[in-house]
Amino acid sequence: MDRLNLFKNNRTFFFLLLILLAGAALRLYDPTFRSLWGDESHSALTAVKIAGHAVILQQAEAGLVRDFHPPVYFVLLSGWTAVFGAGEYALRSFSIAAGILALFCFYFFARELFDEKTALIGTGLLAFSPLAVMQAQEIRNYSLLFLFALLSAWFFWKLLAGRFNLTAAAGYVVFSALLLLTHFYGLLLLIAQFVFLVFAAWRRGEWARGLKLFGLQFLAGLPAAYTYIRFLLIAFIPMIGSAVDMPFSVFPWYLRGLLFFFVLALGETVAPWNYLVVIPAALLIGYLLLKNIPKDEKVQYLWFMLLVPVVIAALFLKATQPKYLIVTLPFFLLLIGRPLAQFKFKPAILLIGLLLALQSVSLFNYFNLKEYHNSNQIEPWRAVTAGIKDRYRAGDIVIGSNRSVYRLLVYYLNVAGGKSCLIGSVQGRDDAKYLSTDISQIPLYDDEGKMIAAPIAPRRIWFVSHINDGHSFPTADYIDRIKLNLLKRYRVVSESKYLPYEQTLVAKLPIKRHKSGAARIVLTLYSRQ
Repeated sequence: MDRLNLFKNNRTFFFLLLILLAGAALRLYDPTFRSLWGDESHSALTAVKIAGHAVILQQAEAGLVRDFHPPVYFVLLSGWTAVFGAGEYALRSFSIAAGILALFCFYFFARELFDEKTALIGTGLLAFSPLAVMQAQEIRNYSLLFLFALLSAWFFWKLLAGRFNLTAAAGYVVFSALLLLTHFYGLLLLIAQFVFLVFAAWRRGEWARGLKLFGLQFLAGLPAAYTYIRFLLIAFIPMIGSAVDMPFSVFPWYLRGLLFFFVLALGETVAPWNYLVVIPAALLIGYLLLKNIPKDEKVQYLWFMLLVPVVIAALFLKATQPKYLIVTLPFFLLLIGRPLAQFKFKPAILLIGLLLALQSVSLFNYFNLKEYHNSNQIEPWRAVTAGIKDRYRAGDIVIGSNRSVYRLLVYYLNVAGGKSCLIGSVQGRDDAKYLSTDISQIPLYDDEGKMIAAPIAPRRIWFVSHINDGHSFPTADYIDRIKLNLLKRYRVVSESKYLPYEQTLVAKLPIKRHKSGAARIVLTLYSRQ
């Protein structure tokens, strides 16, 4: 009967219900207020292809590994789209569902680790976590990654601290395998678990239990072994190499480590120079973390789960984006929430209120597209493609300046828009054709660089050029050269510019990638002379 009694009293249930409703409301609030961005369109098109059997799973997995992604999220999303469709709301609702389920699981994980008060405070912090809310509204694998990381850590603790039973062992193997096959950074959490396992076995002298848990880790890794071997052969060197162009890779390792904590605390929608938010947050969170000196094993577990992935990512994985470390968010929030649960009522209420206020600033920025770190995520692709859809004629072709643009055009025009536009990308396997002096024939490529149609000479061309974020394909001035070639046989009918570079946060960072006055997106309609 005790096992069925989930809550000790009605007040606990009432507060938890309020927290869950608030967290769900934030995640469900207007998830389509912004357009899809390039990585989201990749998720959407991959899921649609798998759901429609346009590609077999083995082909999809090969392409995903090249893009640093295991297949589980995309396979599950494809099943979701088969039931609910491929509209923006339907696609985002999958991550929302994972985010809401994670709130519920987090409470019981925290309660088992500590007590109901700590669990309520930690769940409240998760409900308003800017990083968790943002990723719950993205058509990406990070919300699911967080859920599987939480469940893997929960079952790991059950096995380490309690009786070694079959149910917990099966749960750990299943959710750890799913974690590994959702994102390659899930491996960092299993490495952290292994390091803590050795530490705990040494302190306790329980090497037999440690060997059992290591055996379960080995079993969890077996389903992912093929994918990870392919990743090591195909994509690992670019992942750690200097050739990878990531915004955070320009900073030294110690600053990257601080940025990881910054994003765990405030998400990606507060600028580092917003001192009215950043300084109070740093002081408060730093104070709470220092209050958690790792004396007992439970707190030591949280510190290992937080620090090991952060240190590995900062030192060795140059391509790390802070959101990849969402696997550490549950432990970060509990390390903050536990001291708050130990304060007296009035100081606790004051500090919790301050934390929620700081989180609310970041959430306000997110829903109002202010102080955004990733300029790609505020690009108005819905408006860009609406300008094409309303004026598209039979025989027109639509050309994107790179594969990411191609995916967005295909999604908004053909998948969500219900049209059958002829769409191609500049970024093919024979880019010289676009840069030659003869533009009488236009080759079209898909997002893998394969030719999708024989070269044609259309009467009208919609050319969608996009700021290339400093990448080297194929040459620095390739868009200008393509446009000059087009003008030899075509005249410009209209041109629309979207999102001036100066309005984006990246323009304020010490990463000067683009010309002053440039627009993120330019839509040009050409007609044959």
